[in-house]
Amino acid sequence: MKDFCMALEDCGLTDLGYIGRWFTWERGRFLATNIRERLDRGVATLNWMNLFPGYQLEHLSHSFSDHCPILLDTTGPSTFDRSKQVKTFRFEAKWCLENSFEEMVRKWWKDIPGG
Repeated sequence: MKDFCMALEDCGLTDLGYIGRWFTWERGRFLATNIRERLDRGVATLNWMNLFPGYQLEHLSHSFSDHCPILLDTTGPSTFDRSKQVKTFRFEAKWCLENSFEEMVRKWWKDIPGG
């Protein structure tokens, strides 16, 4: 990782950071064997960062691949209010492994008008 960081520095690139999940790659279905890492990242020059000062890089949930998609929003929060955006529901199969999951779903379903 040290060599990678030095290569970025030599090329004048900066890690853009992220919002959302801390990892971009996941392997293993069970908690005991699950491995998560931040393998994928966005990088840019300072000139690019100055052109798009409101940028946001988000790690999204994955479904078919073991890598999470990355969304780069160059408009940023200054022109788009994320708090007014309806969040898409994404089901995680791992939730079914929790003993209390079924009861929680029943409770949530009853709390929804018309549920």
